[in-house]
Parts: sequence; C-alpha cells; structure tokens
Amino acid sequence: GGGFLALPYTVAPAGVVPSLVVMAGSWLFLLLQSVIVAELVVKVSLQYSGPTSYAYVARTALGSLGNGAVSLLFVVLMAATLVSQIAKGGQLMGQLLSVPTPLACTALTGALFALTVVQPRRVIVAGSAVLTGGFILALGSMFAICLPLADWSQLAYQNWSLCWRSVPSILQLFVFCEVVPTICQMLSFDIRRIRRAILAGSLVLLAVEAAWSILGISLSQVSQNSVLSVDPVARLLSLGGPIASAVFTLAACAVTTTITGTFLALQDFFADESLSRGSSLARFALSVVLPLLAAVSAQDAFYAAIDFAGAYPVALLWGCTPPVMALMLGLDRRLSGKRSLRR
Repeated sequence: GGGFLALPYTVAPAGVVPSLVVMAGSWLFLLLQSVIVAELVVKVSLQYSGPTSYAYVARTALGSLGNGAVSLLFVVLMAATLVSQIAKGGQLMGQLLSVPTPLACTALTGALFALTVVQPRRVIVAGSAVLTGGFILALGSMFAICLPLADWSQLAYQNWSLCWRSVPSILQLFVFCEVVPTICQMLSFDIRRIRRAILAGSLVLLAVEAAWSILGISLSQVSQNSVLSVDPVARLLSLGGPIASAVFTLAACAVTTTITGTFLALQDFFADESLSRGSSLARFALSVVLPLLAAVSAQDAFYAAIDFAGAYPVALLWGCTPPVMALMLGLDRRLSGKRSLRR
C-alpha cells in the first residue's frame, strides 16, 4: 500500500542492521498472529458450515461486548489508514498539478469514494489488479534507476537506541492479517495450504520491504545526531526526470489501491446487519469526512497516522485479540465437552 513510501524515512535514523532486526521480528510476530487468525476462521467456518469473517469470529468468541471493541478497533484502523493515504496522495497530487494540498486531498478523496459507490465491485477489483501491476513495474523501474545513485557507505551507520521507535510504523506497514479470512475461503479452508500461502506471501513482503529499506537508507543523509536531513522519497522526487516519474507512478498506484480498498472494507463493515440500521450520514462522516479533515489539518499526518495505527489498533486488533479469542474458543470447547459428558 501507500505506506510503502514511509519505510525509508522510518528506518533511516536507526540504520540498516537494527531496522532489519526489527522488521524480521515484526514479520515473525505478525506471521504467528495470522496463523492463529487462520485457525480461528477455519474452526468457526467448519463449525457453522460456511465462510465467516473476522468480525463473526470475534462475535462467536467474545460475545457482543468483545465484538463491539473489535469493531471499534477496526474502524479506527481503517480511519487512520485513510488519513495517512489521503495526506500523502493529496501532497503528491498537489505537487504534480500545482494546486493547494487541501484541495488536492479533497478532490482525491471525493473521486475515489464516488468510484467505490458508483462502479460495480468487479470493475474496482479489475482496476486494482491493473494498478497492482503498475506498482510492480514502477517499483522495478525505481530500483533499476536508483541503484547507481546509492551511497552504500550509509549502510555502515547504526543506532540501536532508535530502532524501537520504528516498531509501531513497521507493524502497520507489515500487517497482512486482514486478508487471512479471504485466503481461507480461496483455499477451501485447508489449513495446511493456508499456512503455506501465508508463509510464502509474507516472505515476499519481507523481502521487498527489506530491499526497499536498504535502498532507501543508501539514499539517505543522516547527521551525527541521528537526524534525517530529508525524506529519501522527497529527494528522489526532487531529481525529476525518469526517477520522479517512477516514484509518482508507484505512489499513485499504491495510494489509489489502498484508499479504494479501505473504502470498500468500511462499506462491507457497515453493511453488517448489526450496523445497517445506523444513519448513512454518520457512516459517511466516519468513512470520509473525519479522515479527510484529519489529513488536511494535522501536521505530518502521513507519518503520524501510520505510527498511531501501528501503536494502537494494529497492536490490539491483530496482536492481542487473536490469542484471546483462541483461548476463549478453547474454553468454550472444553465446557461444551463437559456438558455433553454429563448428558
């Protein structure tokens, strides 16, 4: 997603080795959590003879109160994602079109929200597939163009005391647990295939993010006080020519797919029977208005929203909740077994 652009700025102050250690640890943590989520989804889906969502698993394991807490965390995470992507997309769009950033943010948000409302889902999915292909091509082009510009001596810099500050942002940039229920359904709830798919996909993610971090740090200029003088992505954009074109293309593809995917996720969430009775105006405010206002008013909204999302909703929703739900379902299973023995 568009958070990919924040990675060099996030990891450069600590240096490549400490950052790679944090990235590997975050990847392993999220991998284990995603396996727990997969086990839960498969268990509940087979128990009720049909595909289930993470929200339904939460309702089954934690009851209405726990499900309400999980739902709130999901909305906060989606809102934080929108804030970061709208802020970055509007900033780049404003630079490209020479218009004020707030106007660019508003136009971008309105256009993409209208797209998700008007166009059929299959059209949006097909468009996202095309944009994902564009992202991969732009990423390859950017690596090929930037490698000659890299100053590999920057990789020798290390500051272990700063690496832990990047943990929340890295958690947000690495999180992939939300796609696990879809993977379970696509692989017919075969847990062995699901585990292999999660492992393979997450390894690709880790490899790409690690390579981008190494390249980004080699393009950075960190002072003796561990202060990053300029965002590596901003430096690439300032160079103009093919480099700036590749970065703009990559950013456009990543931000567009992330914003549209988040809008669709919120629409599906609010379409739930327990939430469909709510005001459409309130849903619009939560999905569009509030994230837009935060994006245009908060200072450094792009990085702040990513850091906030990793520190709170990601850590709670995908770090703490899955083990608790697994414990509750296990307790329920043992209690059910005891009742059946009594009978």
